[in-house]
Amino acid sequence: MKQYFALVFIFLSVFIPRADAQTLDTLIDVGGYKLHFSIIPGKGIPVLFEAGGGDDASAWNGIIRPIAEITHTTLITYDRIGFGKSGLDSNQHGIVKMIDGLETGLHKLGYWGNIMLVAHSQGAIYAQVFAFRHPDLVKATVMIDGTTPCFYESQRLTATQHSIDETKDKWKKSRPGMYYQSADFSANINIARNSPFPASVPVTDLVSDYPPFNDSNDILDWKRCHREFSNGAPNRLGITAFACHHYIFREAPLLVISVISKMYADASHGKETVEILQRLADYELAGINDIRKRDNDYMHSENDLNSWGYQFFSKGEIEKALSVFKLNILLNPSSWNVYDSYGEALMRNGDKKEATRMYQKSVALNPKNENGKNILEELSEQAQDFTQYKREFFIRGRDTLRYRILYPEDYKIEKSYPLLVFLHGGGERGNDNEAQLIHGAGLFLRDSLRKQFPAIVIFPQCPSDSLWTTTPPKITNAPYVVDTTAAYYLALDAQPITTPERLVKLLMDSLADHNIADKKRIYIGGLSMGGLGTYSLLIHCPNYFAAAFSICGEANKALYIKKAAGVPIWIFHGEVDNVIPVQPDRDLYKALQKMGAKNVKYTEYPGVNHGSWNRVFAEPGLFPWLFSFKK
Repeated sequence: MKQYFALVFIFLSVFIPRADAQTLDTLIDVGGYKLHFSIIPGKGIPVLFEAGGGDDASAWNGIIRPIAEITHTTLITYDRIGFGKSGLDSNQHGIVKMIDGLETGLHKLGYWGNIMLVAHSQGAIYAQVFAFRHPDLVKATVMIDGTTPCFYESQRLTATQHSIDETKDKWKKSRPGMYYQSADFSANINIARNSPFPASVPVTDLVSDYPPFNDSNDILDWKRCHREFSNGAPNRLGITAFACHHYIFREAPLLVISVISKMYADASHGKETVEILQRLADYELAGINDIRKRDNDYMHSENDLNSWGYQFFSKGEIEKALSVFKLNILLNPSSWNVYDSYGEALMRNGDKKEATRMYQKSVALNPKNENGKNILEELSEQAQDFTQYKREFFIRGRDTLRYRILYPEDYKIEKSYPLLVFLHGGGERGNDNEAQLIHGAGLFLRDSLRKQFPAIVIFPQCPSDSLWTTTPPKITNAPYVVDTTAAYYLALDAQPITTPERLVKLLMDSLADHNIADKKRIYIGGLSMGGLGTYSLLIHCPNYFAAAFSICGEANKALYIKKAAGVPIWIFHGEVDNVIPVQPDRDLYKALQKMGAKNVKYTEYPGVNHGSWNRVFAEPGLFPWLFSFKK
């Protein structure tokens, strides 16, 4: 994404700051507690800013000064009860009490009268209730990806409040405002639902291109509700902020500043309107020119080339990605990150030797590159003699499953052993019966692990044109998605099984039937696409496995809870995974906890993207936990 954040400072080179535009910070007693207001005095209709749910007045710092310089009006930001510098009265919380306190504060400050509102996120419901109470005073409003009562219909509101209730207690002492706001969430939404925004008030409604959700239905409903709101009155204008996420005013400050200033100009009169629009035009010209300059600086920069390379990478166009990453190294030889990216592409292409050299260079330039260190360790393990994994074929009818099998040291044919099957990710599909060993195979060759947990380990390989499961639900940006239709969710008892998944199950059956594998100690695990396959096998065969683990996968939550909640499982995910988002695994874990499922663990790695398996393989407790279960 292009960087626009510096636009908030453009005005410094365009305008000479007004001498009177000094910020006034003050605490106002509103009856039982004090509200903190931050005010830039000016002339004309004041503009009141309502911050989002977890934010205080400082959220607006990036755009408040340019708006003051353009409009010359009074700008008022404040901290809601318990946030920022504001006080707290535990008996006075909830949206009604909050609006009461705000009204008292505005009266005492001398700003009671005509006003314009600007609101972000959850602040929109506060603005809505305020406007409902005072439709004649509110002259204009700008909503910035605001929360709408429409979005929180009964079922979603109940689920959201339940999720909030599970975590809100941790804020009671450290962030009391957040605690009470969370506790009041459902009540606040329902009060706003019964306080419709007055049709007489002009509104510009900005909605993000990428709303703050992972679920595609949530995203569609968020946008639908904003469309319905914008279409609800002729004086409302809806604008989608292209390529922006929830904090539109941080990613596209020029857009937000322009919209607020234009709405203010429309609410003004005569000469004042003309002067505001002229200052706005000057600001926008400087901003457009600055964007062009920054685009030009960004073009062919290290970040631009890196982003371009990963676009090819995500599409599976590895040769193109390799060419771009290699060019980036030629142009930016002192950057550790370019070697890291090139190494990742080389790994995907199977060139481990060159990938090792690139990661070594990256770590040499940046000794704090933990990702590079982890991958070098993994590559070192992969350099071991994988011939210990015997090449095998499992054939049923016209179908063939290629797999590699590792027997315990001192294997005895008359003895049955625990069986662990590990399902690889989408990038390791093929028919070479080797690529599936890229991630994790070296781990099971460690002497300490083989001695402590003598087990049969199998790495099957999924063909390039297939999947472990046909239903990777709700994933929109993984390269191997084939079915995200709503029809699947309506057929909870009819999840189809792919040929590779069926063959894996038949292979396990064969080993168990011949007493090679211990039927009471069969385990399953996988990463990425293999995480999806792990969940799918657990759904299809919930009474088959002693325990399981899933790395950066995703399950059909409703079907998993219905079928497989009794299976011990350890779920792993990276916090910032941009291939298979973390939220569905969070939701699954919470749902399993809620229903009282036993032996369920969840580990989320802060700041870690899709490659969380490196952290998982370093977990000392994983295999002691896994092999402790027996059916």
